Parts: sequence; C-alpha cells; structure tokens
Amino acid sequence: IDWPTQLATISGRDFSAKFIDENTTDKYPANTSSQIVALLADKHGLKKDITETTTPVGSYYNEQYSKMISTTSEWDLMMFLAQKENFDLYLENDTIVFKPKSDTKTYYVLEWKPVTKSVSASNVIRMKFKRNYTIANDIAVTVHGYDLYSQKKYTQTARRKHVPSRGQKKQKYIASVSGITQEQAAQMAQNVALQLSLHEKTFTAELSGDLILTPRSVIKVTGFSSRWDQLYYPVTISRKMSFESGFGMSLDAKNHDPNTQVDLS
Repeated sequence: IDWPTQLATISGRDFSAKFIDENTTDKYPANTSSQIVALLADKHGLKKDITETTTPVGSYYNEQYSKMISTTSEWDLMMFLAQKENFDLYLENDTIVFKPKSDTKTYYVLEWKPVTKSVSASNVIRMKFKRNYTIANDIAVTVHGYDLYSQKKYTQTARRKHVPSRGQKKQKYIASVSGITQEQAAQMAQNVALQLSLHEKTFTAELSGDLILTPRSVIKVTGFSSRWDQLYYPVTISRKMSFESGFGMSLDAKNHDPNTQVDLS
C-alpha cells in the first residue's frame, strides 16, 4: 500500500504455483498421463476435471534414460504429458483441468479499421507488430539419430520455405537424438521446422478492458489485408483500472502456441 497516493497493489499466482515450485525426479513410467495428473492434484489438495488416458508414459521417453532421471517441476512434467496426449492443461479456480483440446475454436477478434473523420471504429486502441527476420528465414532442420535396436545411424532433414522468397540463406537447426527410429526422427524434423517457421510474428496491443479474454483464448486479427491477419496466442494479459482512464488492458501475443514448445534435447 502506497499511502501518499492511496494506491494498493495486489499480486499473486494461481494454484499452478503449487506444481511449479515442486521439483521431482519421478516420471511414473508405469502410470498413464491421467493417473499422474490425478496423483499430483490429490497431493496438493486440488479438485480434478481429468479425462482418462490409457498409454503408460514410459513409452513417451523412447529409451532416453537421461530424461527419466532428470529433475523437473511437476508442472513441466504435466505439460509434457499434455503435449504427448494433445490435451489442454490449466487451472480453473481450485480445479486442475486435463482434457483433450477442443476441435471447435471461439476466436477473440481484434479488428482494425481506418480512422475516418477523426473517429476510430476499431475495437483496439493501439497495436504494434514485430517480426523476427532471423527466425523468418527459410528453415532447414536436421535430426541426427541412432536407433538402439538396429544399431544404425541416420539423418533426417525437413525444410520450411517462406513466401515471398527473398533469396536469403536457410536458417539451419541441428539436433542429435538417440533411441528413436528413423520414422520418429523424420517426424521430429517436420514438427520442429513447423514450430520454428510459425514463430515469426508478435504484437502488443492496448484495448478496452473485459473479462472475456483469457490466456487460453485464440486471437484472430483482421483488417490489415496482409499476413498480419492471422491467429495469435496470448503471452501476457495485464488489466488496469483508474478513475482517469477507466478499465483497460494490454496484451502481448505471438502466432505460436506457447503450450507446444519444441524440445531439441
């Protein structure tokens, strides 16, 4: 509390902090993903909204024993499992939600319209876009692998070409992974190339405040008649209220889902 300005500041985290602050080396290889999430939810006294899964998670490590004994937070462990199952993972009040991602999307639309006669019809006050031209180069991802069963080394490469072509050199990424098959290496190269190529554009925006926009929203930007018009994912949402400016919020977003980070290790 700042007494001279009569300003009270409140900060905090949701119940995901219970999992973020707790490290573990146990990966529960004999359990399914849903069983692990339920076990950790019970450990921290939280309610559960969990869809049952059937695959033992030991199969997700593909003979990578270093990952089996590494230390990670409980939240990172559950997020890894959510990625493998193509599930959503989030907290809703004191309930942990672990369920398949919805095929139907309800977009939060940000529509930019030109200012006419000093009046703006946009539902956004201000937007600023950025593009990383290093990441936006043509991309070549090479995975060097070693199949423990066939005792063979192999290389798989995937490419993503950007349009329009600027004649630039390819941005190269290389990963060395043991214990996966040649088909898995090819799939990994494709996935990494896709995620890197998507990680092109970000924006910041200021707009009127509401409680509809959440970190799980998918934002659809329209009105620019260019490649900026596409889908984005929130990174941070900040809301503020004052007598002078009313209820407003600021937003950082990128056109790459923060919940599908690529692990090259």
